[in-house]
Amino acid sequence: MLGNIIENLELIEPHQAFFILKNCLSIPKLIYLLRSAPCFKCKKELEMFDTAIKTNMEKICNVSFGEENWSQASLPIRHAGLGLRSAADLSLPCFLSSSHACKGLVNRLLPSLNLEIPHGDVNDAIDDWSKHHDSSPLEKGTEAAWDDLACRDTLNSLLNTNDPWNHCQLLAAQESHTAAWSEAFPIASVGNLLSPDELCIAIALRTGAKILESSRCHCGKVVDELGLHGISCTKNAGRFPRHSAINSILKRSLTCIGLPSTLEPVGLTNDGRRPDGLTMGPWYRGLSLVWDATVVDTFAQGH
Repeated sequence: MLGNIIENLELIEPHQAFFILKNCLSIPKLIYLLRSAPCFKCKKELEMFDTAIKTNMEKICNVSFGEENWSQASLPIRHAGLGLRSAADLSLPCFLSSSHACKGLVNRLLPSLNLEIPHGDVNDAIDDWSKHHDSSPLEKGTEAAWDDLACRDTLNSLLNTNDPWNHCQLLAAQESHTAAWSEAFPIASVGNLLSPDELCIAIALRTGAKILESSRCHCGKVVDELGLHGISCTKNAGRFPRHSAINSILKRSLTCIGLPSTLEPVGLTNDGRRPDGLTMGPWYRGLSLVWDATVVDTFAQGH
């Protein structure tokens, strides 16, 4: 059934297919089952489901995920992932939190049971949890508490690497808004729809997946398989259009609130340098707003 769904997703834009798969057709369809049944005992079946999601994700986004890349992609956005949650990873947090949360309700409905935690499958789940994690959350009836603890353990294991680039990439991916593109509705009319190449590059840069064959740039430097050189290459022709696009967005936004502005005004400094923009009217306390857009390359050699 999942295969049939994926076949239909391949008929639409990759960014839209990625959004639907992540938010509608993968883990969201399993949450109720994971919370209401001891699915953690069916590791093989859960791993088969996760493998199917990974394989079809590679088809949709044209990115090949290694083991560590997929471990990161399976984490929530706030923990440097892509939000493509793993059924195997969520099975314990879902079942344990649901069992603790419904204990009081069950005892009120069926007082003769005198339900206690742990018991039966819950006891098995706690034993399984103890094998992989050193502690348990204080709020045992909240799925987010169990899941957050498990995700932090996974992220810490990924951060424990001797590769400085991987460490830098994971730290950068935890910053707020770095994956805002993955949570925005992919609508072309409002400019939120990424092209297939843009989606592929965004996912590869966030997860550290290989995206290119190694070659030499015309600037003389080596382009590695991660494709990072193009972000800061001094001869990258795309840098100036992207810089202009950022300033154009700011200018249009100011115009929408009734504050006209001009780009690259002259005569503001004695040394001849020009900021990127200036509002024609006062912004605050009678003074105009001046801005200058700079995009920092987290993976540049200087960092």
